[in-house]
Amino acid sequence: MAVSAARALAHKSTERLAAEACLFSALSVPSLANFAHSTLSRASAADQASNWLAEPLSAPVLEAARRTVFKLFCAGETRKDLIPVARTLQGCGVQMIVDHSTEEKESADAWSANLLAKTDLLEYLASDELGGSVKFMPVKVT
Repeated sequence: MAVSAARALAHKSTERLAAEACLFSALSVPSLANFAHSTLSRASAADQASNWLAEPLSAPVLEAARRTVFKLFCAGETRKDLIPVARTLQGCGVQMIVDHSTEEKESADAWSANLLAKTDLLEYLASDELGGSVKFMPVKVT
């Protein structure tokens, strides 16, 4: 069943829709999108290495991304974060695509841990806690 854009976006304020439209417009400019990608990649690498001296702006850059782009495309970082988003979208007739995103590492232990995390997430999504609000979960088998 197709959902109208008006129904799917009804829970968002005009101000939020305008801000998101500006963000989409900005990210449609290739040079700006490339700059943002490069900046976020450097900030994330510095954050993971706990190297605040090398990248003193890492924390503010990552926080800015979390408050803008992340909020636009992600329901949250934990399962608990999914529940209110799922209920809001379900009320608008929209089902979610839930993915457990993780950086792949080249080791059997990392692959096993990732497989267990994805399997656990699939079992959680099949449970009643999200009330059938999830359409599917992408899985990349490599």
